[in-house]
Amino acid sequence: MPSRWSNWPLRIQLAVLCALILLLVNLALGLALRSAVRAFLIEQTAMQLQQQVAGLLAADLALPPPFRQGGFPPGQRPRATAPQQPERLSRALAEAGLPAQIYAPDGRVVATVGDALPRLTPAQIATALRAPLSFATPGSDGALLVVALPWQSDGLPQGVIQVASSLAHVDALLQGISVRLWIGVLCAALLAAFGCWAAGALVLRPLQRLLHVSRQVTQGDLSMRSGLVGANEVGHLGQAFDRMLDQLAASLALQQRFVADAAHELRTPLTALSSALELLLLGAITEPEAQRRALQRSYALLERLSRLVGQLLLLSRLDARLPLPRAPVDLCALAQEVIAELEPLLAEHDLRFEGPARAEVMGHADQLRQVIFNLLDNARRYTPAGGRIVVRVVPEHQSTRLIVSDTGIGIAAEALPRVWERFWRVDQQRTAGSGGSGLGLAIVKSSVEAHGGSVAITSRPGQGTTVECVLPQLPPNGRPATA
Repeated sequence: MPSRWSNWPLRIQLAVLCALILLLVNLALGLALRSAVRAFLIEQTAMQLQQQVAGLLAADLALPPPFRQGGFPPGQRPRATAPQQPERLSRALAEAGLPAQIYAPDGRVVATVGDALPRLTPAQIATALRAPLSFATPGSDGALLVVALPWQSDGLPQGVIQVASSLAHVDALLQGISVRLWIGVLCAALLAAFGCWAAGALVLRPLQRLLHVSRQVTQGDLSMRSGLVGANEVGHLGQAFDRMLDQLAASLALQQRFVADAAHELRTPLTALSSALELLLLGAITEPEAQRRALQRSYALLERLSRLVGQLLLLSRLDARLPLPRAPVDLCALAQEVIAELEPLLAEHDLRFEGPARAEVMGHADQLRQVIFNLLDNARRYTPAGGRIVVRVVPEHQSTRLIVSDTGIGIAAEALPRVWERFWRVDQQRTAGSGGSGLGLAIVKSSVEAHGGSVAITSRPGQGTTVECVLPQLPPNGRPATA
């Protein structure tokens, strides 16, 4: 059943649910109304019986009718005279056509009129001696309403008068009401189902639009958008769906450009390497010195390819967002180690380090080393000889800032948003010739964000560039790191 229900269209599900809810609500209200009407009719019938018996007693005793609202008013209960006997009451009740039984105070039946009625229990007789009692009970021809009235004389209890009336007219009336009520309930449920089914076309139209767009997207058309607006849930869903498609299209375009750029970056050194090796194999280079230079160029190309492949693999691991093993890392010591490694390449620059003796962060030492190396290497490439490069480590309350600034050529303001893109270079010819791959800052950004930090860059043409990395002193989840 659940699988069949899930296969039904939403319009039909909505119509069925509306009809069932309305049917159940109306059914509950109908049963409550029927019960209330039956209780009211029984109460009215009991009052009529009490007033009828009171009228007979009043006429026989020349007293005003003692019953109001179904009971004897205080001090006005009928009092029988000495000659009055149960036989007189029996004859009066028989002339009125009321089946009755008269009980003595001890519970004996002293007179019966018409068909025998269900006998009262001692508890019921004791209750009826004090006040009128009425209740419904099953009979041979249907339900009966039994009314028991006290009979007193000179303030002394003389017995109980039990009369009864068939409730067939009440049941017949209730049956007619019930039939009309159930017909009305069914008609209302059908109308509600039709109304919900018709309204479903309007309510579900945005979802049908989303379904159509999603089908087009699965066929490769990423230009489709739902175009849904509004402040309700469907509007929010449509807007979120369109934003997801925008991000998907941008991500796919970036991936395609990344693949094309990677292929281009790999093809250039591979072509040069293939040409050099082909010349060596064909014997076109015979002089030992020329052969040595060709082998050196080939080796440099292989190193460039190795670095490029290593950077691509690192980016792929960072994109996968795999959890990093972390441990306390002294960022000051790490920065000084990288400066020492690059000192031969930075001999023509004014390189300075500023920071405390120790500044620990929680991170992956190799990736943080790569971040510092890339920032320094990038500053070296774009800073002329004699320029200044400064590495600063600034501990703060819950984070540590790593700042690398230079007095290089700088970057134009319109180009700053693109510096984090992969394979993008400020100066394509200069960087490509110097061995830069255009992946350095992309790796910096991905690595720092993998540590739960952030990066920012400021630059002015002709004045230099500053890159600032903010690294948390604890992991983002706040728990101790495990290596």
